[in-house]
Amino acid sequence: MLHHRNEDKTDNRYGNLELTTRPKHSRHFIADVCARSRRRLLAGREWSEVPA
Repeated sequence: MLHHRNEDKTDNRYGNLELTTRPKHSRHFIADVCARSRRRLLAGREWSEVPA
């Protein structure tokens, strides 16, 4: 499976492509989605300031 490092599927430069397995790609994708969700949730606030 080919992974686009910068997530731009039209950017097929050699340095942007990484050959990976489907399970590894899935783990990377899930970790990235979780990280983006946390950043959006925090939006400049401290974790203790986020409503439960």
